[in-house]
Amino acid sequence: RGAVRRACVVTDTHVFLLDEDYVGDGSESFESGARALGEVRFQLVDESDLIQIIEVQAASSDPKAITIVIRPSNPLQRTKNWRLLCRDSEGAERLVDACRNAMAIGF
Repeated sequence: RGAVRRACVVTDTHVFLLDEDYVGDGSESFESGARALGEVRFQLVDESDLIQIIEVQAASSDPKAITIVIRPSNPLQRTKNWRLLCRDSEGAERLVDACRNAMAIGF
């Protein structure tokens, strides 16, 4: 399975995982149409309340990889693991810090 460009947005109460569709990134052929070169669209993949996050951890084997573990909202569902690969280790550290700080404020 190939990598998908995604964005992770952390707010005071929620965390959102979004697909990022960027026109002109080379992932598909571009023909002049309704969308302009450089236009970005986001589509919601998943979301969670911060209080549902069990853990935010950096991977020991890859400093760019992190995992966000989310408690299910329904006892019949399974725990969700968002495995994210950031562009660089600094981006991964910033995302881990942002999640942990937001979680600390929310509790």
